[in-house]
Amino acid sequence: MDTIAPKHIYFELLRLEWRERLEQANRQNYEDIVNLLPRKVLTHIPSNIHTMQEQIKTIFAYVLDLDTSSKEPVRKKMVRYYNHRGSDQLNTFQFQPQPMSFEVIDKRTFTEVLYPNDIYDIIDYFVREFVKRGQPVRICKNCKRYFAIVERTDAEYCNRPIDDKGRTCKNMGAITLWNEKRKDDEIFKVYRREYKKRFGWIKARKIEHDAFYAWSQKAREQKARCEAGEIRLQEFTEWLMNS
Repeated sequence: MDTIAPKHIYFELLRLEWRERLEQANRQNYEDIVNLLPRKVLTHIPSNIHTMQEQIKTIFAYVLDLDTSSKEPVRKKMVRYYNHRGSDQLNTFQFQPQPMSFEVIDKRTFTEVLYPNDIYDIIDYFVREFVKRGQPVRICKNCKRYFAIVERTDAEYCNRPIDDKGRTCKNMGAITLWNEKRKDDEIFKVYRREYKKRFGWIKARKIEHDAFYAWSQKAREQKARCEAGEIRLQEFTEWLMNS
């Protein structure tokens, strides 16, 4: 449990719950261990969460997805969705009664407080909050997972980190879009190929930094001339190879 808790905040409750179960079992000298440490409950968690994920994705697609759901009010879409599919409990998300309180927090705020019994209560809470608020969502074009639209409604990429450099799908989306625009640009291709080759020379100590940057400045000027039609692609290619 200690290894999965840092992966997502939802798993922290799971870790605390089962740590308490283990401590209680130890205090009771492991009597009634079948009830205190029900193996099936634990081993079924991955499949249960996967099922809930699929159910939630279906709700999002029908009700909250900006690209696939209708423009009707959320409540109307929810009514139609559950009238049509609510009896299919295996494939339709089933909202459960919530262990809620209404109380003072930090002596300053009076609000609803969730007292979850398990990880499923937390998931249930956030799904209903999305529905209650009519939170628009969209599938990220990079990681293919849903994300909440909180600012621009034309956002296509989420802000989830995707590598150890801290880059996000949004960062990679901009790079992908830039590369997509350049993929048929022959002028850019020959320039980029020569640029990368000469940049590699710096590491190989075949060229000094100053010499490389002086060359790159001239190369950009020649590239601009080629893009403006002042010189042909063949001339630009020859200049790159011979410069």
